[in-house]
Amino acid sequence: MPMTGVDRLPLRSKLLEKVPEIDHAFGTRHHPVGLRSLDHWGIRRPAWKQVHGVKVREARKPREELGDCDVLFTRAKRLPIGVAVADCVPILLAREDGAVVAAVHAGWRGTIDGAARALLERLAREGESLERYFAAIGPSIGPCCYEVDEALAERFARAGYQAVGETPGAKPKLDLPEYNRRQLVAYGLKSDRVEVLKACTLCDPERRFYSYRREKDPGRQFAAIVLGVSRGASRP
Repeated sequence: MPMTGVDRLPLRSKLLEKVPEIDHAFGTRHHPVGLRSLDHWGIRRPAWKQVHGVKVREARKPREELGDCDVLFTRAKRLPIGVAVADCVPILLAREDGAVVAAVHAGWRGTIDGAARALLERLAREGESLERYFAAIGPSIGPCCYEVDEALAERFARAGYQAVGETPGAKPKLDLPEYNRRQLVAYGLKSDRVEVLKACTLCDPERRFYSYRREKDPGRQFAAIVLGVSRGASRP
């Protein structure tokens, strides 16, 4: 499901572009780390390790050690957060007034275990109105290419996520971006405030993205978001 009319620069969400005083980017092979030019301000991201889990951490200061986690949010200005992916689903979120931003890394484990749900539940516990949030689901392996075995497809079916494109003799396929979209809407976001950037990391005709399934030992593209900045000043 390739995108058309998009060059090799980082991708951006039309929905997140509506939010004031934030910047964001879904990186590509040629621009693997979004918001790279923030480095000249001396801004440093917190340190954490993605482990395909659902732990949620709040980032409060630069170079903070956050341990193992796959879900981050922050209220701190000029503190970029994000996730590194190469087929997994990157999700960026922002409150409509630009006061809170978040990032989610969801592979198949994070999707079925509810990484996006864990973030929304944490925000709700802290008094956030989830209807005020926008979300963008970035490039990942798509339902066109994500073949899985019957056992994994059955696990997803038990969780309420049916395989797609099943034909006799063919492996079932999963639509991780769609499952995460449903999760965001089911747990509080308005459906018209969730955008899916439909680009497949595996079969993109321009090979703009790293893909674990294609390359086995690929690099990673980084999806990043930051609040408290002037958009034009931070563009790569």
